Amino acid sequence: MKELLKAIKAKANGNATLSAAIGSDIYFEQSPPDTTMPYVTYHFIDQRPWHTFSTASEFEDVIVQFSIFDDRPGVDKIETIYSDLDLVFNRGVLVYDSKTHIGCIREGGTGPTRLDDCWQRTVDYRVHFS
Repeated sequence: MKELLKAIKAKANGNATLSAAIGSDIYFEQSPPDTTMPYVTYHFIDQRPWHTFSTASEFEDVIVQFSIFDDRPGVDKIETIYSDLDLVFNRGVLVYDSKTHIGCIREGGTGPTRLDDCWQRTVDYRVHFS
């Protein structure tokens, strides 16, 4: 899983539009204290092996949820970040290692939702690799 974390981070940070929109790195599971908004966190919400009829074929699907947090007024700014994130990951390809490239497909999400001090929007991607 460590290589998958690196691949997700590299894909997000490698996109100039997304990096400019959030003004910072993306964070695994939670942001550091006092991180300036907007920012994005991600975590795994589902992992399961899936076996085909061939014993040589083994696949694993992982659902990765990204959470966008933005304290600016209005939903238009968080929706722009969502669009930028979606352009990077929906039907995107992650380089997992030198021999494996894995695909991402959007599965769903929630929001935008108004929290006490910010807006939150989530989006889920199914990452499929062999």
